[in-house]
Amino acid sequence: MLMYFLLLILFSCLPKINDFEPSGSMCMDALQINLMREGCASVSSIQKNAGIEVACNSSSADSMWSKKIFYITSSQIEEQLPDMWFPVCVDKDMIVHVLSE
Repeated sequence: MLMYFLLLILFSCLPKINDFEPSGSMCMDALQINLMREGCASVSSIQKNAGIEVACNSSSADSMWSKKIFYITSSQIEEQLPDMWFPVCVDKDMIVHVLSE
């Protein structure tokens, strides 16, 4: 019971995100929420091979979410990525990779 109370307090203190529509992909939603939370005002998305490269163009914060480049692929398609890409999230639909620098 105490654990539920602590979780309630924790989640009630999190910043609220308005204008969010869940995509059905946990990884895509997590990426979108983190970019929004970091104040990313502009996001670029470029189709590359079998995936989409996503990056924040303009942000008020200096964090991993606003400075890194992400690559989203389908979890159904096996694509061999260069060693500089590391998976950070995998769900039933998508894999989100981050570019290591």
